[in-house]
Amino acid sequence: YLNLRRTGLRRLPAFIKKLHNLEALDIRDNQIERLPNISKLRILRYVSAYSHLTDPFILDQLSPIGM
Repeated sequence: YLNLRRTGLRRLPAFIKKLHNLEALDIRDNQIERLPNISKLRILRYVSAYSHLTDPFILDQLSPIGM
């Protein structure tokens, strides 16, 4: 579990895509402008990203979680 809630982020650090064992990611209450490609995070099951997304369609870039 990685909690980045309310950290003032505008984008996720690129190293996130290397956390292959990450199961849950909380990026709520930030102003995320874009996401790195995290489609290789096969174990990721939970992403909480509501509120303050600069682009509300940003999550459309993701592959289905856990697929």
